[in-house]
Amino acid sequence: VGRPYLEGQAPCVAPIHRSPISAADHWLVAAQGEHASIAAFARLTLDLMALGAPPALLAEVQRAALDEVNHTSLCLDMATELGAEDPQLGPFPFHEPIVPCANAVAVAVACVREGCVGETVGACLAEIAVSQAQDPAVRAVLEQIVADEVRHAALSWRIVAWLVRNGDPAVRAAVEAELQRPLAVPPAPHLWGREQPDAAALQSMLADIHLAVLEPAAELLLAA
Repeated sequence: VGRPYLEGQAPCVAPIHRSPISAADHWLVAAQGEHASIAAFARLTLDLMALGAPPALLAEVQRAALDEVNHTSLCLDMATELGAEDPQLGPFPFHEPIVPCANAVAVAVACVREGCVGETVGACLAEIAVSQAQDPAVRAVLEQIVADEVRHAALSWRIVAWLVRNGDPAVRAAVEAELQRPLAVPPAPHLWGREQPDAAALQSMLADIHLAVLEPAAELLLAA
């Protein structure tokens, strides 16, 4: 449910070395995603520095990266509990040099897509999954991840608000356009375990999240 690390439009994750244990696979994939989020927040820090963001925002982004380190460990530990033998993440595949982006429009659009929408929806879905989790160990891990991802989502909205407030009208226009895009949320099967929602149930959840969370947040952002 974390923020992806993208090169172009392609998400990147580190390879994971483990024995094939199907029951643990969902958590191993989740560990790869959380691990990639560390890099995503590191890059976001550099982008915000290039745009002159205040230290308070930079500190929160750095704390979010540390949260993702912990989430990676939690997911690997859960995979181990489910039978994976000593899972290890390999070297991260950085194919492109990391160049800080000083384009406020590009940074704002990415932050809306990956944070305001992606992390907000991910956190909401994870909250629903917590309420349905039968395994106490799984529930405890999800509760910790949810609490952090809610903060990360809120941070994304604050970052975008800062960019809109300090940018030219093109930033606001780009943010408004991005918020109108249809939801496209990657699957997160580790949230649900054996009780994976069908397509109709997932669409119903997404519609509720859009109406109850995303629309009001977008209105507040653009009204400021």
